[in-house]
Amino acid sequence: SSDALRQGLDPAQPNPLDVFHRPHMYSHWWFVLGKIGLTRDDNFLFGGTLVLLFWVVALLNLSPRSRGEFAWQAVLLLSPPVLFAINRANNDLAIFALIGIGIWLARRPEGARPAWFGAAVMLATGLKFFPVVAACAPVVLRPVGRGLRWAVALAVGALLAFASVREDFMRVSFPEPNGVHVFGASVFWRSLGQLERSPVIVSLVLLAVGASWLAGRKHTSGLTEPGSAPEADTRLAFMAGALILLACFAAGISYAYRWVFALWLAPWLWQQAWGESPISGPRRAARLACVLLTVSMWMDGVYCLAVNSIMGPAELGWLIRLEARWNTCMQPVVWVLMLLLAGWVIEVLLATAREWRR
Repeated sequence: SSDALRQGLDPAQPNPLDVFHRPHMYSHWWFVLGKIGLTRDDNFLFGGTLVLLFWVVALLNLSPRSRGEFAWQAVLLLSPPVLFAINRANNDLAIFALIGIGIWLARRPEGARPAWFGAAVMLATGLKFFPVVAACAPVVLRPVGRGLRWAVALAVGALLAFASVREDFMRVSFPEPNGVHVFGASVFWRSLGQLERSPVIVSLVLLAVGASWLAGRKHTSGLTEPGSAPEADTRLAFMAGALILLACFAAGISYAYRWVFALWLAPWLWQQAWGESPISGPRRAARLACVLLTVSMWMDGVYCLAVNSIMGPAELGWLIRLEARWNTCMQPVVWVLMLLLAGWVIEVLLATAREWRR
């Protein structure tokens, strides 16, 4: 897109320099790459740098504390959606690296460390729009006044960044991929033949109602309790990952590499699920989330492996119908996981309101 702009072409139109003639589907902030001299000749260099940066930041953020946690995190890191993102050097890796560095720099709660997280979210918002929701993640920090002040400040900054690319956002036509290795609430509705926009509202209502029930029954508590996860960065990472996944899930359909942000969920989930606290509803919910997250990130890869290795050549129409049936049967797994994530988010908001009143 930067090369097209340099040649006097409109990058918002189908691009003859792109192998698929795709228009530019992101903000104008990406054109900085062209201004510093990068061209299509640097694709491998830039993509390889994104991949290496992703691995470094992922390892910094995960930091397993036991063999079991290490094994589970390895299963997530080597899952098909993550390898899919690496294979394409998708720019979600850049978003993950930026915000992940911000989380790492915010590891110590004193001082202005959350400001690094806020700066990372602002930059990521200007590049790819959806990270704007992560600006609310500091609400999980304690004491509650400090968390609220940072959340408000970061939200204002992220909204200003979003306002600067609003015209780009309104212009872009986001793709809605079909088949396997996709992510979003609309996958389920489309498999049922519901293609109109109304299911987005239905999805939001279902998530809100289900999450409110979970939070009301205290199944998704623990994220703000001092004994469950002492490290502020672990909570901040979980909240940022949950908000991004929920926003992208409710908004429509994305490719499966959106699952890379689920890596931020892993440290806190493991502590909550397998820590030293007694068996309880919240601990069982965390264990269920660990299982559902693993299944969600591997199920389409296993399906593709089975179809390609066992079934052999097949008629395309039949394969498309089989994929639709697969999505219909397996999407409830993702939906339950998203309901749990929404439950934890709502519980944080309710706990924050209670503490603020006190």
